[in-house]
Amino acid sequence: MAEAQTSTNELIAGRYRPLQIVHREEFRVGWHGQDMASGRLVFLAEARLPAVLREETSRQTTARVLRETANLEAAAPGQVATVLDVTEQNGRLWTVMEPIEGRSLSELLDRRGPFNQPRAVRIGLQILDVLAAAHRLGVTHGDLGPDQVFVKADGGVVVTGFGLTGATRSLRATAPSYASPEQIRGEAIDPSTDLWALGALLHTMVEGRPPASNPGQGQGTSTFAQVYTGEGTEGGGERSSGDDVHTGRLRQTIHGLLRENPNERLTEPVLRQALSRMVSEGSAEQSHMFRLRGAYRSAQGAERGWRRKRPIVLAIVGSALAVVAIPVVLAVNSRPASDTPDASGPVPTASGSAAAPPPAASAPAGPSADPTGGASASASDPGAPAAPSPTASASKTAPPATKRYDAPEGFSVQLPSDWRRIKDSGRPDNAFSVTFGATGDPRALRITFGRVPSSDPVTVWRNFEPQLRSLTPGFDRIGDIRRVDGSDGKAADLEWFADGDPDRTRTLARALLVDTDLGYSIRWTTPADDWNTPANQQALNTFLTSFRPAAR
Repeated sequence: MAEAQTSTNELIAGRYRPLQIVHREEFRVGWHGQDMASGRLVFLAEARLPAVLREETSRQTTARVLRETANLEAAAPGQVATVLDVTEQNGRLWTVMEPIEGRSLSELLDRRGPFNQPRAVRIGLQILDVLAAAHRLGVTHGDLGPDQVFVKADGGVVVTGFGLTGATRSLRATAPSYASPEQIRGEAIDPSTDLWALGALLHTMVEGRPPASNPGQGQGTSTFAQVYTGEGTEGGGERSSGDDVHTGRLRQTIHGLLRENPNERLTEPVLRQALSRMVSEGSAEQSHMFRLRGAYRSAQGAERGWRRKRPIVLAIVGSALAVVAIPVVLAVNSRPASDTPDASGPVPTASGSAAAPPPAASAPAGPSADPTGGASASASDPGAPAAPSPTASASKTAPPATKRYDAPEGFSVQLPSDWRRIKDSGRPDNAFSVTFGATGDPRALRITFGRVPSSDPVTVWRNFEPQLRSLTPGFDRIGDIRRVDGSDGKAADLEWFADGDPDRTRTLARALLVDTDLGYSIRWTTPADDWNTPANQQALNTFLTSFRPAAR
């Protein structure tokens, strides 16, 4: 946060005077300052050191900061702040740097609010460049936060703060909101720690705040809702980001970085590929918009020209139509009797054009003959789903080959023979989510497991529905939450429509409780228009009746 403050009389190391606060974080303050010995302006970063770092001598800390930043300046020229001096005074580490052209991310966010996604991605890609250069040199930043990243007027990025934590330190000197789980647990850090912090920075840039655990939940706590939506899971899952509304295409990338288990986080090459693809797609989309705007302007010019010429054109067209109408009328009136249309054919209208023939009926009226006993849609029921064509019905009613899948998480379920795991998260002995599907098939089955807020499955869905509604575009519940007969009160179903890509979808999710505070969700999602097809209904019945939870 930018703050105006008069200069202090206290000199740092006997020569540097802090003049004005530029930004302030919990353990860090940035200052515009002056070197009183030379008269030159400088930038001062004041960090309140944790006790573990204060145990080091001033000489050790100074040497490490100067050594790491000097090496990085050569590896990432123009992207790392030039450090002039480092000194410890009254339990605070002062890093003296050349003036930095630009504003910190925290200051930009304070002044202008969240960034749009293209800008956040471009900045993130540049931060990744600096981190990758550091990691090649064996240097881990370990203290990355919005006050450590400066954005210049030309869009370039400068990163500060290297050397504050050290290559093997686990605690942060600043920015505790961006601490990784291993730092909070007091474990050693490595390059994956910096990738966590970069994921948190990407989230902050687009949402205006760092990611956090669900309100009211302890850090790392697993809930049924978290696992179900692919949010935070305990012991290796993704950290919940709360009500994310602007992450969009960045959502999966951010979640891939905010994995609690460092070994499961996105690697630098994978992250670079994802961010670079977003930049390319953004450039292509921008070019397309420019072309559209050009075409729109051309169309506007043509329309203005047409409006100027319209009276003349209409007069010419009117005269031509009058001339053409005479022979047409004569031709119609003089048509031979043999050309008169048959009673079963189209009847000429008053204007001489024939009405289109009615479409041939594709199925007889009344109930269809499909083996499920369902009735086809009729004209009197426009809201009913359209009956499939005979060919489609034949292919969809054929029982598909299935196989029993025994998951390493302990559960088992009968699946179509060509289906496989397409996505999973979490940890088999804790909370997890597994999604099944097949190439080219828009349908998906998702099995999740986690802690539940109630021993009543209906209450579970009632508690979860508001979060589901906020996270699901176009959410529209179908009917009431229903208890499942024969489940001894341990299962309940929730159904809803949602906006899909490209088609609207329909989902049935069954909450199946296996303990007072543990439960599964069996979720089946298909295109809404295909929901009532025999193949879909048969698949759903197979999943629900064949599912076997893990023995616990």
